[in-house]
Amino acid sequence: MKSAKSYKISILIIAFLLSIVAGFCSMQVGTVKADTTIADAKKSFLINDVVETSKIDFDGTHLVATLKNGDEFKVKNELVIDDFGIELKVPKQVKKLSIKLVTDSYLINGNPVGSGEDLTYKNEIETVYTVEFTETGYKFSVNSNDTPATETAVNLPDGDRTILFNSSVVDRNVSAKVYVQNEESAILTAKVDNNSYLVETVDKTTAKVSVVIDEVIDGTDSVDLKVASISQKASDVNKDYYQTFELSDNDSSFKKSAYPRVTLNDDAFIKDANGDYKKLVMAQNVQESYTLNVYSVLGDYTSSNVWLYSAKDGNTDNTEENPNAWTPNGVEKPKKIAFTATGDFDFNVVAKVDDKVETFETYSVKVINGDKTTTLTDTTAPQYIKDTENYYDAIIGGYKSALEKAVYKEVTVDNQTKTVSVSLGTEVELPSMRDLVFDEYTPYEDLTVSLKYFTRTASKQSSSELEFKVTVAGDYVYYAVFTDKAGNSMEEDDFIKVNEDDSNKLEENCKYANFVFDFNVQDNAPIDIETSSAQGVGYIGIQYKAAKFKIQADGCTTTYTLSYRKTESDEWKVIPAVSKVDKNYNENGYTYDDVKAIGYDGELTFTPTAKGYYKIDCVATSEYTTRTDSASSEVYIGEKPVYVELPNYWLRDNVWSVVFLSVGTLCLIGIIVLLCIKPKEETESD
Repeated sequence: MKSAKSYKISILIIAFLLSIVAGFCSMQVGTVKADTTIADAKKSFLINDVVETSKIDFDGTHLVATLKNGDEFKVKNELVIDDFGIELKVPKQVKKLSIKLVTDSYLINGNPVGSGEDLTYKNEIETVYTVEFTETGYKFSVNSNDTPATETAVNLPDGDRTILFNSSVVDRNVSAKVYVQNEESAILTAKVDNNSYLVETVDKTTAKVSVVIDEVIDGTDSVDLKVASISQKASDVNKDYYQTFELSDNDSSFKKSAYPRVTLNDDAFIKDANGDYKKLVMAQNVQESYTLNVYSVLGDYTSSNVWLYSAKDGNTDNTEENPNAWTPNGVEKPKKIAFTATGDFDFNVVAKVDDKVETFETYSVKVINGDKTTTLTDTTAPQYIKDTENYYDAIIGGYKSALEKAVYKEVTVDNQTKTVSVSLGTEVELPSMRDLVFDEYTPYEDLTVSLKYFTRTASKQSSSELEFKVTVAGDYVYYAVFTDKAGNSMEEDDFIKVNEDDSNKLEENCKYANFVFDFNVQDNAPIDIETSSAQGVGYIGIQYKAAKFKIQADGCTTTYTLSYRKTESDEWKVIPAVSKVDKNYNENGYTYDDVKAIGYDGELTFTPTAKGYYKIDCVATSEYTTRTDSASSEVYIGEKPVYVELPNYWLRDNVWSVVFLSVGTLCLIGIIVLLCIKPKEETESD
């Protein structure tokens, strides 16, 4: 009875313990679930190029990044900065901080930076705005004081300083203003005024955004930088594009998830002669396809969940479609659209937000007459820019710089840097000519190109792309003839034209002579080095000449190196040519006198001074390409042989042989004599 009772008590105790464990487990699971959204949000930001979520947290109203002096807080996702805003709370221990915007260059092949020999072209543009706190207020400057800092005298709060930073793109430069909240309400502005900092402006300008702690009060270990909000459309009165970091009551999500900004692919826009981009142009009844690029603060929107809506003119609530527009039938989230009438129309980029279709962006299109079967109203061929237009020198310079990068590269051979051309058989991809060519109605990406290229030894050839294979060595000349959607084409005679009076001459004043480019490809036939596997015999103190190396290549530099090792397990030690050292030489165990005694001539001849293995390496390297080949000749050097005259004991050692040979010889003579004596004839008396 007691046993049964004890058994029941044990079962109850175990059940009780299991229920407690289950309760704790369920509480733990709930905590993990509640933190999921916050963990995902942490991954949207970076510190020092490494995801360090331990340095990022949320205090209920702000994102908090713990930073040391010099640390950089980065927003992981690129953001649109045309109408950008960020609100920061900065501890008073911070003396200086910067907001850095990294964008693509306005010129496709890079903006010019520097001059003369220091001239380079940058494709990634850093625009850095700095806020510096002073005893009497604060300063605002851009790009390390490229422009003078503006300063205001205000009373700053004793605690955290709230900074409101806004940026926009004006005249292809980033312009910004900053406001440090205080009683006087002073706003400072700064704008880049330097062509090196021109930013891309095809549609919207996007940038990698970061905040850098530049200077803190001495003795400060780290500070907590607080981010209250990030906006990609600061002027939006509805605050739809503001991402705040205030947590909801259950700490599982933010109270607000901002709308993203959306851009179209570059070929949706048309660049004019002034470098400005016109609103979209479409041909009537032609279905246009768009790539929708989404820029979201937290990355919670992607291109897969946004689409096009053919809203009626001026309609942005997506309740009334344009009767003159259509999207593909049966496509749930269309990325293509076509218009059946000419004129100016709008269409929206939309997504579903809380079971309602909301507009993120609105674009305007100009529909011109024509379709696949009729002629467009466009009658003008594409054009190259003129030398009188803005940025002409920078555009041409950037293109030629990009061409050099495509055709030539620097390599290191024998610790020497040299410039080499591409190898024969290589497909050369020429730089984009987007900045060089424009058309009234056709975007650059939709222009058809006919590339003409030739050498002095090869006739003119064509390619339908800005690339071709180099098959022979020599000077290459090329130019690109463009045709627009309407079939209007440039004239080849505008580039190169043969003189009518002398067929060996070219016209000097062709319209597009400046857009005929050239580069040189050097011979790079394979290099092959052969040497005899059978070497001669060498001895100490006797001059030795290695077998010749047979080098099969043109335009090569040949170098020889002599090395020595005593045994096969030792490392090789280089012995320099005697002409290459001075009296102070002392390396690898060889002094000047040692090198002089060996007398290596830098090629094949030397005088061994020690027993062991000697090796000559031959390396042939092209002067203009990365071709190279090598071969080695190795010989073992021994002691010089000594010749000794030995005494002759042959007679002593062979006396009995001589005796028997003599006896045998006498016997042989006797036999011969007997054979030669004629026997006496017998008589009757005998």
